[in-house]
Amino acid sequence: MWFVFLILGFYLLLPIVRKICESKKIMEYFLILWVMVSYLIPSVSNLIGMEWVSSWIYKLSMNMLIGYLGYFILGYYIRKYNVPDRIRMCIYFGGLIGLLHTIMRTISESRMQEAYVETFFSPSSWNVLLWSTAVFTFFSHMKKGRPAPRSAYQPGLRLGSQHYRPALSRNAPAYHRELHGIP
Repeated sequence: MWFVFLILGFYLLLPIVRKICESKKIMEYFLILWVMVSYLIPSVSNLIGMEWVSSWIYKLSMNMLIGYLGYFILGYYIRKYNVPDRIRMCIYFGGLIGLLHTIMRTISESRMQEAYVETFFSPSSWNVLLWSTAVFTFFSHMKKGRPAPRSAYQPGLRLGSQHYRPALSRNAPAYHRELHGIP
């Protein structure tokens, strides 16, 4: 049930997120800041042995930038703006690398520690960022290629009882009743 608080937090931040998503430039700024604070700076600081930088970022309490909200806005960005084919292929390649990295590192670390290690499934890891971006891009692009679904009011999508329900209503217009032979 931990996700209930996460969803509640999203709903509370929705007015702010709307303002962020009104402008493509502001949304890109937020996403760049999110990647830098959540992924780039912690990875580089740990790589060169400057862990104090990561702890400093943590002390700034940038919870809005560190966490799931970035994925939320990234998904909206990918869905709203067309990703060119060349960039989309790079995203898919990065997602494949992220998936393979997750599998290989989980297996190798689990064997070394003789216990299951789920570190590489963390939302704050690069491989999950690459992998989830590729999956969302794939499904978002797949939906954009299809024609829009027909309206529920078109006869082709109605079930039998739903089709006759308006005609059986006493408040239905006369042409509905006449169409179905109901006086």
